[in-house]
Amino acid sequence: MERAKFDSSRLNKDVSRAHLALRLCVGILLVLNLAFYTRSAPVLRLVELTVCREYYATRDPGLIGSGGYVEEKSCKVDQIQKKVAWLFALDQLLHFCCDFVATLPLGFLATRVGPKPVMLLNFTGFILSWAWMVCVCYFYQIFSVNMVLLAPLFTVFGGASHVMTAIIYSGAAMFTENRTATFSVLEAVIQVSQLIGPIIGSSLLMLGIYVPYYFIFPVALLSIPLTLCLPHRALSGDLTKPHLSRQHSPVRCQAYVHPEEQHLLSQDPSSTDQRYVRVEGTEVSYSGSHVIAHGPKTPRLRSLRDKMWADAKHFSKIFKEFPVVRYSYAALLVTTLGKQALHILLQYVSKRFNVSVAQAGFLFSIKAVVALVLYTLILPFAQRIMGTDSNRSNIRLARLSIVLLALGTSLIGISWNIWALIPGLVVYAFGFGFPVLARSLVTSTASANNIPIPLLYSGLAIAETVGSFIGATVLTAAFTGTISQGGVIAGIPFFVCAFFYGLIAVPTWTMNLNA
Repeated sequence: MERAKFDSSRLNKDVSRAHLALRLCVGILLVLNLAFYTRSAPVLRLVELTVCREYYATRDPGLIGSGGYVEEKSCKVDQIQKKVAWLFALDQLLHFCCDFVATLPLGFLATRVGPKPVMLLNFTGFILSWAWMVCVCYFYQIFSVNMVLLAPLFTVFGGASHVMTAIIYSGAAMFTENRTATFSVLEAVIQVSQLIGPIIGSSLLMLGIYVPYYFIFPVALLSIPLTLCLPHRALSGDLTKPHLSRQHSPVRCQAYVHPEEQHLLSQDPSSTDQRYVRVEGTEVSYSGSHVIAHGPKTPRLRSLRDKMWADAKHFSKIFKEFPVVRYSYAALLVTTLGKQALHILLQYVSKRFNVSVAQAGFLFSIKAVVALVLYTLILPFAQRIMGTDSNRSNIRLARLSIVLLALGTSLIGISWNIWALIPGLVVYAFGFGFPVLARSLVTSTASANNIPIPLLYSGLAIAETVGSFIGATVLTAAFTGTISQGGVIAGIPFFVCAFFYGLIAVPTWTMNLNA
């Protein structure tokens, strides 16, 4: 009886800590994305100014004022804009290479030791890469603007944005059953950041070109203490449904079990209704409503190479056996490819419609308002009225969302002024639920088939990295190739996005996507 009370109180403590972990994941995502989206307009203008200064230093030095400042309207010539576009594209490509190299090793690390070390590596490298770009542009008399391309080197060991997203999402996914709602909350946090960040960034940019960074870096650095507060790795496994979770708690209590260790969780021969999980080194079995604690189990020692090889084989088997996994990877690849259009949207609007970077930055807030309404109101309401089968409602919403993405990018491409662009941006934003729904579908499949979520999300991060790599290359080439044309031709990058969305719409509407 005393042992049962002890284990029950311990499980209740784990439930509370799991709720804390979810809140911390939300906080981490908020501060990093707020810093990231606040940075979007200031960093574009800073790099544009640095390129502009180098351009006029040999052509018309009289345009360079005190402190190396050049009027923004003088920086809109095609040669300067093309170089700026390619600098950002190459910076993204190098970040994606670091993501690609780091993703699987970091996924294995997160599976073995928990997400906290991976988060710390990732966030530190990311912030240092931002600081390097500012240093290069500030000390322009020492560094060439091309030195900004060394910034991705700081993310070699910890990965870049896709590792960040994958590790935060996988950590949150392991503490809840209602993953679509959880992912919607996380996406809503991102959209809140996209709503507030551009307003802050554009407003501070009007005060001075370096002023925004006095806000950006302190906010980003908050991610470090928040990460240090995360619970121990034993609480970060994917959790099944013991009796506790079937009552009131959304938190689940089973750590990830490696495929070669499944025999450790085999049924007790004396009871066909008993299941075992390990919580913080202690094996706990559930038989009906009873909780029984056992002594610590010592896992079989294997070399790191053998562990990684076993995980790689398991990942390959998962990819081959589950069509929904293959579809979700393709869906995330295409949507990430399409999202690269947002990276050129700021420069595209500023150049095509002759507005300042700071003014163009406010467009992101319009998009964020729509997306925030989508994630906090429309998606939850739609799932509620579609019934209790969340997987089926996710499929229906995914089919609608991919159509909106294709339609929205097409409308952006044909827009002839900034007011005509806004409706297309709104339609496009209403389709932003698609990657959330794709993640939910693949996570439901993982839950139903005992697939380790950290390993699965490492694969999703690779798919996103490949999509970003292709998108950055193709869309930047389309943008720089049509930048001087004007009219509908200048919208070709967005028509390219619409084409790829159309491709993924085919399996979205024709495949059986049930878990």
